[in-house]
Amino acid sequence: MDHLLFMPAELTAGAEYLNNTLTDVSGYRTNDVDQKTHTSSGFLQNEWKDDKWSILLGGRLDKHSLVKSAIFSPRANIRYNPNGKVNFRLSYSEGFRAPQYFDEDLHVEIAGGEEIVRVLSEDLKEERSRSVSGSVDFYHTTDNLQFNILAEGFFTHLKNKITAIDDPNVEGQKLVVNAKGENAKVYGINLICNWG
Repeated sequence: MDHLLFMPAELTAGAEYLNNTLTDVSGYRTNDVDQKTHTSSGFLQNEWKDDKWSILLGGRLDKHSLVKSAIFSPRANIRYNPNGKVNFRLSYSEGFRAPQYFDEDLHVEIAGGEEIVRVLSEDLKEERSRSVSGSVDFYHTTDNLQFNILAEGFFTHLKNKITAIDDPNVEGQKLVVNAKGENAKVYGINLICNWG
């Protein structure tokens, strides 16, 4: 820990404000869609770095108009470069998806020409994600060839997964809810080789 205090550091801070308006009038939908959302955000991170080590700690605070409380999303990253040819990296981050009407699933359904009527559940909560990834990056250079191989593994856990189900009260209508007891997991491995 003493070594960390004497490493060169870079502090980054900022703020962001996003405003979205969705107005959709349709001949087949009984009620028009008119949703206005805004998000106020602030972020802060510090990175300590030298020739062998890089350690980043940070966080982001978001207040979305459709979520009752502000959401804190931390992140951390550590990199170790023992000899200039190999990089080891380990990362952790959190994020969220707000319970808003429009999302990528709806976009795909509409693009396919489907008549979609969706209603947000009154108790819809934000979807939260926690992600961990690790990688090894190897470089080798000769007179005629530069070679690079990257092996990476990742794992993401989703809580309060947002999904659309058939509304039990209205035929032909989709109800956007948090999947009950159904958290999602996404994981995989990437292997990338480059030479030239």
